[in-house]
Amino acid sequence: MQLAHATLQKDNWKPNGSQRAAGNGAFISGKGARRGKGNPILAAQVHFLTDGMEYLRILSIGRVIFGYAALMRDLTTVGYGPFRMRKSGQVAPYFLAIRHERPGFFPGGKAQTKDHPFILLRAQIIMGNLISRFTKSGVDLEVFSPQRFLEDTKRTAEAIGAPYSEAVTKAVLAAYAQNFKDGAVLWRATNRPGDALNFRFYERRPVDTVSIAVKAGFIEKDNIMGTLITSWSALYTGVGTPEQSCDFDAGTGLTKAWVYMGGMRPIDDILNADHVPEALKKHGPTFHSLGLELVRHVAVDYHSGTVNIYFRAPGPLNVEQAAKFVALADCPALPEKEVMEMRKFLNPTGFTFAVTIKLSTGTISRVGFYALKLPIGTFPEIGSRLTTFFSAAPNHDQEEMNAIAWSFGPGGKRYIKAERSYCGKLVPLLRDW
Repeated sequence: MQLAHATLQKDNWKPNGSQRAAGNGAFISGKGARRGKGNPILAAQVHFLTDGMEYLRILSIGRVIFGYAALMRDLTTVGYGPFRMRKSGQVAPYFLAIRHERPGFFPGGKAQTKDHPFILLRAQIIMGNLISRFTKSGVDLEVFSPQRFLEDTKRTAEAIGAPYSEAVTKAVLAAYAQNFKDGAVLWRATNRPGDALNFRFYERRPVDTVSIAVKAGFIEKDNIMGTLITSWSALYTGVGTPEQSCDFDAGTGLTKAWVYMGGMRPIDDILNADHVPEALKKHGPTFHSLGLELVRHVAVDYHSGTVNIYFRAPGPLNVEQAAKFVALADCPALPEKEVMEMRKFLNPTGFTFAVTIKLSTGTISRVGFYALKLPIGTFPEIGSRLTTFFSAAPNHDQEEMNAIAWSFGPGGKRYIKAERSYCGKLVPLLRDW
């Protein structure tokens, strides 16, 4: 099958709205420029495959983007870049899924008059029509590239005001090189100013991340948190063998280790594993009373000395249930309006609910409600920092994944966490859980 590519060029053309199509090599060209100050507008040549199947599209959606620079920023944001500018002003072509939108069309509004012609473009992946994610040079954007990741991490950290250390990040990539290559990688951030930019790999097979961390000098051999990860990883064998993963801080390195339990597992199995202290086991009856019976993930934070348990909670969320859940962390009941806002985004058949427990005392320091795989372009109220995060953190996967979690602690303290896919086919991996 012959592949096509789009040539994106900066220019100030007059709008003509011309469209034509023929046999082999047919194309549609959309040209336009906003009158007035001469804002440079993107012009797109949209080529077709020889079989007449449309391959490249530009999709107009809700937010209006004027100008070449803004559009290129948006294209990069949704995973089509970074784009390389040539001396001629032409952008290095990438294979894109796009649809032509006629000049003078306002998404969700009325067509403009001839006196106000402009072209409004916004790029968005159209999953069903994306045939290839290869650039002209043959690089698969879904495959992890250490050099590209360093550049993306630095740029994203700068955008949200998070610490970044190239030396630390390089050490992480060196220690876990195979895991980043084989796994799926994602970003994580919070709405709290100054908080870290985190990144994570999810593995597709059982690996010993603890031994790797010890060998790299990230943790000591007798680290109790690492011992717990090893213990939980040994609970099941054969089909459904647990798989370890890790979280990292772009400024300080290794922060957390995860265990995907290979499926939904009884909470009693988790609490009764070797090396789990009584301070954690004592919560068993409380979890049962709240219907928190099944666990998909457990995690440890090497720095804070806490354990996270991720339950499949019964849905849909209601006000009474939310009050009982946040009370675990000594948080007052949530207003009904807040609960209903969360409910709109949580899975009604069952959602992820997490508790964070201080290992030394058994105190539940916070709880979290997770809205996974948000509809593309749909978000709750998340504030400016996370809005910037979702705009700046690139996604190179065909299928984009954005997630939100609301976290609550003592006295009503709260913050929002966000996660976003990066590369490695995260969404297909999540479907297998």
